[in-house]
Amino acid sequence: MFGQQSNLSARAAANCSPHSRKLFGRSTGKSSTYLFSRVAKHGKRRAEEMREAANTVREAGIDPWMSAASAETQDWVAALSKRGVFRDLSAESGWRDYADKIIAVLENPGAIATKRSGRA
Repeated sequence: MFGQQSNLSARAAANCSPHSRKLFGRSTGKSSTYLFSRVAKHGKRRAEEMREAANTVREAGIDPWMSAASAETQDWVAALSKRGVFRDLSAESGWRDYADKIIAVLENPGAIATKRSGRA
């Protein structure tokens, strides 16, 4: 069973982009940390890309729920980052450190950018 899953993962990795291929060789924790850190660093650009994806989906006649929600979330994380929520995290910080910062913002009603819209 495990060998079969490994083989499937190897085939999937061979058929994906170089960026995605990097994720297949990492543990779940390292992949999660990588994804959290990239969103915190590049959220605004990624939000713009997801808005373009949403427009493409909308033009095809489909409601872009997932891509629109992703753009909104990316904007929100970018706003948190811009306001310094992740400022004290180092390159060695893990995904739980990023998640703790986000949870702290959500649990504190007076915290910065508590709305997911990215607007404080």
